[in-house]
Amino acid sequence: MKQENKTFPIDKRNSNAGEKENRLRKTKEELEESRAKLLDAQKLAHVGSFSYDIRKRTTEWTDEVYRIFGRDPALGDPTTEEIMNYVHPQDRQYVTECLREAVRDKKEFEMQYRIILGDGSIKYLRYIGRPSFDSKGNLVRRFGAVMDVTETKTAQIKLEATLKELERSNRELEQFAYAASHDLQEPMRMMKGFSDLLQRRFKSQVSDPKILEFLGFISEGADRMQALISDLLTYSRVTTRGTEFKTVDLEKVLEKVIRNIQFSMEENHAEILNGRLPVVKADETQMGQLFQNLLSNAIKFRGEKDPQIKIGYTERESEWEVSVKDNGIGIDPQFRERIFVIFQRLHERETYPGTGIGLALCKKIIERHGGRIWVESEPGKGANFYFTIPK
Repeated sequence: MKQENKTFPIDKRNSNAGEKENRLRKTKEELEESRAKLLDAQKLAHVGSFSYDIRKRTTEWTDEVYRIFGRDPALGDPTTEEIMNYVHPQDRQYVTECLREAVRDKKEFEMQYRIILGDGSIKYLRYIGRPSFDSKGNLVRRFGAVMDVTETKTAQIKLEATLKELERSNRELEQFAYAASHDLQEPMRMMKGFSDLLQRRFKSQVSDPKILEFLGFISEGADRMQALISDLLTYSRVTTRGTEFKTVDLEKVLEKVIRNIQFSMEENHAEILNGRLPVVKADETQMGQLFQNLLSNAIKFRGEKDPQIKIGYTERESEWEVSVKDNGIGIDPQFRERIFVIFQRLHERETYPGTGIGLALCKKIIERHGGRIWVESEPGKGANFYFTIPK
């Protein structure tokens, strides 16, 4: 008897259901994995996310929000009243107003405020979120992120306190320098006056020439001290006695300076070449002091050739860059910073006289204007001084 081969139909419904169940299980596993990664990332970044359902009046916090607030997750998600109780009393009105404004204007919000933990410690939080509305414009949800910025804020507060103390200290030092310099002027004038008087009155009566020589040293020392005191007074007044910034034509400032140093220019056969210069917002008197110091130095530190000074400028995106270039003895690159420090000299006083304050004064003037000053130079190849004035 011949046996027939029989085939049985496959139940496609059961097969499709199994595939669907596998896809759902796989999707669920992927979601759980993504959620775990998100929670780990939030923990590392000290950032937690939240969601508040307006209609149900329920709040959902991620694990990191619980850690930030120092709240036990076993207590469950807090109510809005409990959350507000965490907020520092001095910041509650600010937080409330920010949230109301975001709902009224239907916009995102960002705020920074303090919370007080159960142990009394204070944290600074950055709170970013946005409200969500239904089709009728009714508020239905608020969600966003909370970041613990305590370390950053604490460091900022310390830095601000340090800067305030530094400003106070600088003001006191400037006032002291001014008072000391001002009070020293009179005794120095007296010392020089009497030494000059003694030299004139007893010049023919003194038998020992050393006495007149010593009196000459006293007079010379008094002259140097008076110059030093005068420069120190000018230096101390840069910030305390500066005038309000106004529109200043640097060309006109330069013209006045050139007239002031005309005698020195003729004596040293100096030539100054300049093209157009910009109009800036600055203290006109201090711009004059700046140019006069740079030009006087260019003439003083001349080389073997007659001094030739070129002045120009370059317009940058946010500032004017002015250059003063000479053909003098130049500066060793290792001293580029030192020359702008007060009382720092690179040469003997007998060779190049001066107090060592000129370039320090230039630096202080430029810093008051929010700019920078520097030099590019090599020994024997002249010096090119640059300074900037913000637009």
